[in-house]
Amino acid sequence: MLALAQAYWNLVRSAKKWLAIALCLFSVGTAGGLVVGLTRPSLIEQMLEHHAGGRETGFPAFILILKHNLFVTLMEWCGSLILGIVPLLKTVAGGFLFGGLLGVNWDWSLLYCCLTLFPHGIVELPADLLSSAFFLRLGLRWTFQKTAAERKRIFLTDFQNSIKIGLLCMFLFFIAAVIESF
Repeated sequence: MLALAQAYWNLVRSAKKWLAIALCLFSVGTAGGLVVGLTRPSLIEQMLEHHAGGRETGFPAFILILKHNLFVTLMEWCGSLILGIVPLLKTVAGGFLFGGLLGVNWDWSLLYCCLTLFPHGIVELPADLLSSAFFLRLGLRWTFQKTAAERKRIFLTDFQNSIKIGLLCMFLFFIAAVIESF
């Protein structure tokens, strides 16, 4: 078990630059969402009407949340093969929604964060950023290689690493769904 944890730690450390890019994209989205949430809260509320979720609690909510997170991650992984466009857009959109929620609830944002976003977000946000970073890396890094052999080697390595991170993120999304629904 310790060897598995060490292998994942080394894998995550190998993508520091891509994690920084994902965090910057998320921060840009958060800033934009915060501005929109403060100035036009009705737009954020309209977005939330179309967000997967609902009024369910307990096990039905767990299934709904887990299914949504896994589907979005799978779509992001598949979409990353097209020059990383989907992870780029999803990361900015996730930050926008997060910032929008903070902007709409600005008068009680600290309490809101502590009670609703923080408990499951401490697991879900790192999983989301990890998947975005590795999927961006998968979609973009191979395009900048000069030779076809190097391009193929980089792509295969990044493809294997994205599958490993995808499995880790699915496990983290499972934990986050349990926390969020119960």
